[in-house]
Amino acid sequence: MNTLPDTIALFDLDRTLLAIDADEAWVKFLIEEGALDREKFEPPMHAVSERYQRGEISGLEFCGFYLSTLADQDPRRLDSWRERVPLLSRVTNPVAVNPDPTLARLAASKGWPVLQIR
Repeated sequence: MNTLPDTIALFDLDRTLLAIDADEAWVKFLIEEGALDREKFEPPMHAVSERYQRGEISGLEFCGFYLSTLADQDPRRLDSWRERVPLLSRVTNPVAVNPDPTLARLAASKGWPVLQIR
């Protein structure tokens, strides 16, 4: 019987292979959508990011902060963001990953790369 070891490798691509910090971009998106209050979330976001870069924040605290951005959101609103195609238009280099037929057609019309990773 072939078994895999109980190990996991995690990679942080922010500001390395990605030019942005995806967590900060998520908070900025939520602020732009009116889902978060800028004064309430932007300062702690910067503090969390700075502490993360210095290695001074636990994974639990880091994740807790970013999960708190979802705490008061209506699940239907979250679904609408996930399903909304214009969100990809905000990305510098959009890639359609495992697209449904609608997104695949849009990606083809815009010349966006399509990645299948199933």
